[in-house]
Amino acid sequence: MSAIGFHLRAENYPVGLVTSITPETARSLLDEGFEVKVESSNVRIYKDQEYEAVGAQVVPAGSWTVAPPDHIIVGIKQIDDDTFPVTQTHYFASHYYKEQKGWSKGLRRFAQGGGILLDRGWIKRVTGFELNTFEPLTGFSGACMAMKVWEHQLSHPHGPSMDALPQYRMDGLLVEAQHALEGGRKLAGKLPRIILLGARGRCGKAVMYSLEKIGLPAENVIQWGRTETSQPGPYHDILQSDILINCAFVAQPGLGRKLSVIIDISCDSNGPYHPLPVYNSGNSLEQPTQSIDVPTGPPLTVSAIGYLPVIVAAEASDVASRNNLPLFRLWRDYRRAEVWRKLEKLFFEKLNSLPDEKFRSLL
Repeated sequence: MSAIGFHLRAENYPVGLVTSITPETARSLLDEGFEVKVESSNVRIYKDQEYEAVGAQVVPAGSWTVAPPDHIIVGIKQIDDDTFPVTQTHYFASHYYKEQKGWSKGLRRFAQGGGILLDRGWIKRVTGFELNTFEPLTGFSGACMAMKVWEHQLSHPHGPSMDALPQYRMDGLLVEAQHALEGGRKLAGKLPRIILLGARGRCGKAVMYSLEKIGLPAENVIQWGRTETSQPGPYHDILQSDILINCAFVAQPGLGRKLSVIIDISCDSNGPYHPLPVYNSGNSLEQPTQSIDVPTGPPLTVSAIGYLPVIVAAEASDVASRNNLPLFRLWRDYRRAEVWRKLEKLFFEKLNSLPDEKFRSLL
């Protein structure tokens, strides 16, 4: 029988740039007696040879389908759309529980094969376990993008769109954002007013901290949480801000609008609860922005990049992998580890919500 271990999936660009297990974390797991297999990838920010150098076994991409049952399959986002039953235990952040496009089909594959999903995105909500993986760098990247998009729109009100985004180090992206803030201030004659929803969550706090590092005073940011968004509209504060980060709004006829930039960190456009119905498709590193047709008022630009940490892939991977390590260590005693047990319990609750009775009968 194989040793208890981890199987790191290879994923497609751009999500596959980042990883939840870096070579450094792989070394730590190996030193503690775990087995670590890493699928070969020409996309991942860390190369195959770096994993081999610490003793991890590099295996073909897609070989997770034949991984031993005592290995947890580690990824960033959900597995590729397919039809074969899933028999393994997986750890990634899915959109299944948000009922986004393809959610029921994805969960049914687990039900058919007896596999289990331990959804990273729900750890805090169901266990109280404070796990900051990609949230800090998501917030940082979102704050920097807000400044870059705002300045670009002011300097190019009629196009073209922003150029493709390169790979950044955090310090380089921060400097660009600081320059963009200053350039935008000169063009607009003022600093931007930002409205930030979800300001009290982990990602929102990271956005707020990053905006201050960029140089935007805290008084220029309106911080909203559930209390504010639960109130009935119209939301004048949204329409009178220059930039909206991670916020939903529906502009009502007759209301004046200053809002010109939307940075959608959540990117839930494929689900029934899409909070920003002004757009219906996301952006990419190659095309980081999209212009929205508006009948009146200033131009409106949206940036909705599906996985913002890929902008700073190396540092995002380092932070996430380091913070995942204490959780990974609990895999040895999976059945007694409260965080894993609660994620498993949530998974079965979600399976029970599937609309088709014949799949619930498989549980």
